[in-house]
Amino acid sequence: ATGVLVGDIVWPLLAIIGSNWLYSNLSHAIIILRLVASVTFVLMGIHLIKHSKKPLNDNKSLTKPGTMAGFLWAAVILANPKAILFYIVVLPGFFNLASVTYVDIFIILAISSLIPFLGNLTLSFFVDKVRIFLQSNQAVRRNNILSGSLLILVGLLIVFTH
Repeated sequence: ATGVLVGDIVWPLLAIIGSNWLYSNLSHAIIILRLVASVTFVLMGIHLIKHSKKPLNDNKSLTKPGTMAGFLWAAVILANPKAILFYIVVLPGFFNLASVTYVDIFIILAISSLIPFLGNLTLSFFVDKVRIFLQSNQAVRRNNILSGSLLILVGLLIVFTH
């Protein structure tokens, strides 16, 4: 959870800086990024719903024991160029990055890092219960349909609220 926290601070910060540059030099790019964010969320939601019947696969590399193994996942996040692309595309859909202040940036970084951090901590405490719950294909399907529907809703909200 701490490793992910580090990555979730660095990438949004770089995305905010990059998006501010884009906005100041190519203001129409932000409109395009908002549309891309919307389409991305809708497609992710459709994908989740479409594949909602697929059972979960175990990925042992994500559950290695030990503090250092967990923290090293920050390197994986920092080495993943898709992470910054995700933030560059998604953040303009939620925030007007042309007018963010230092306080706004702090709040954005806090939200984008603390929510996954707290989610990962919570999940780590309940991993056995969640694993048992998600062994049911019906539970996985319901979870994917709910998650997919929420992603589609967010995508539509981005388009219709800006």
